Amino acid sequence: GAIFGIAFIVGPVFGSLLSSISPAFPFWFAGELATANLVGAIFFLPETHNDRKKGGKINFNPFVPIGRAMKDVLLRSRYAAWFFFGLATSMLQAIFALYLGVQFGIKTTLIGFIFAGMGGLMAFNQGILLKRFWLKKFQESFLEIWLFIFFAVAFLLMGIGNIYIFLFGLVINVFAQSILRVVISSRVSGMAGKEKRGEVMGVMASVLSAAMITGPLIAGVVFEAHPSLPFVFGALSLLAAFVVMKFACKPGQEKYDQESIVPEVL
Repeated sequence: GAIFGIAFIVGPVFGSLLSSISPAFPFWFAGELATANLVGAIFFLPETHNDRKKGGKINFNPFVPIGRAMKDVLLRSRYAAWFFFGLATSMLQAIFALYLGVQFGIKTTLIGFIFAGMGGLMAFNQGILLKRFWLKKFQESFLEIWLFIFFAVAFLLMGIGNIYIFLFGLVINVFAQSILRVVISSRVSGMAGKEKRGEVMGVMASVLSAAMITGPLIAGVVFEAHPSLPFVFGALSLLAAFVVMKFACKPGQEKYDQESIVPEVL
C-alpha cells in the first residue's frame, strides 16, 4: 500500500507534464510501463504456493468461486462492504477532476499535484502511521468498521463546495481510505487460509471490479444533476458498508482480532 502511495505521487506529476507534450502521450507512456510490468511479472515473480495437492480437478467456470463466496458466512459480509467501498471510491475517481474544474476552476496541472499530495499522505499513512500508530492504538476489527463513518463524513465535507472544507475532507478521505483498503483486504486474506487465499482474493478483485464499473456510471448521471451529488451518493454507499460490517459480521470472526494479519510495511 505504501509503495502504491509512492507511485501515486509520481504518476500524476508525470501525467500532467507529459500531457503538455500531447494529450495522448501519457497513454502511450502508461502502455509502455504496463508492458514492462507484464514482462517483469513473467520472469521475476516466483510462485509462492508450491505445496499444492496433485491431481486435483481444475474448474474453469468463473461463477463457481463466486457461488462459494456467497455461501461463505465468514466472509460474505466483507465482500458486500468491499463492494460499497469500491462504489464510493470509483465515484470519487470518476468526477474528481471534473468537480475541481467546475466548482473551483482548478486546471489540469494543479490537479496532478493534488493527486501527488494525496499519494504522499497515503504513503505516509500506510508506511509509517499504520504500524506505529493505528495498529497500536486500535484493534483491526474497530478500524475496519468505524472508519467507514469517518470516510462517509469526508465525502460530505468534500461536497459542500468550499475549497478549504474540501481540502480538510480530502485529508480525512485519504487517511480513511488507505487504512480501510489495507485492513479489510489483509483480514480477508488471513481468514481465508493458505488453501483458499488465492480464490478469495480473486473474488475480492472481482467485487471491486464490479464496483468500478457501477460507480462511474452513477457518478456521471448524478453529476449532471448537481456537482455535489456524487459525494452524497458516495457517503450513502459508505454508510451502507458500515451497517453491513457492524451488524452482519458473525461472532466467530472476532477470533481473528488477536492475529496480526495486516502486513508490516516499511
